Amino acid sequence: MYKLLIVDDEASVRSGLRECVNWSDLGITIVGEAEDGEIALSMIQEMEVDIILMDVRMPHMDGITLAGLLKDQYPQVKKVFISGFGDVDYLKQALKLDAIDYILKPVRIVELNEVLQRVVELLDEEDLRMKNLNAMQIKLNQSIPLLRERYLTTLVLDGV
Repeated sequence: MYKLLIVDDEASVRSGLRECVNWSDLGITIVGEAEDGEIALSMIQEMEVDIILMDVRMPHMDGITLAGLLKDQYPQVKKVFISGFGDVDYLKQALKLDAIDYILKPVRIVELNEVLQRVVELLDEEDLRMKNLNAMQIKLNQSIPLLRERYLTTLVLDGV
């Protein structure tokens, strides 16, 4: 299960997001909620989070600032913005910060599910890539002694 954090300054939005999606069907579990970016950042520092669903405008620390910090400190975290503002400047900033998507409020459940499915597919692909890379690293490490032995044997036989 992938771990998701909901970050929005409106309790009704957080509640609605929590209740309106069948998270387990998507392979996602909600590990927490935060009302602003400062709280979210401290939560992320304490627990592993794979996906963050966040508002753009919030008190104390907005979503754009949080996304910038996440890009630097936790680049593997997938960011999805939700906002009541269709401002092109916010959208541009979100894209520069590697956001997966930018969903306008009121959130349409169908659109949110599509975005979340895409995020899960992306995370699955990254997991598979890491497993393949680790498997290749293990095979390489196992092969080095054999390759070293063959190389030394070739040196000895060619020297004779």
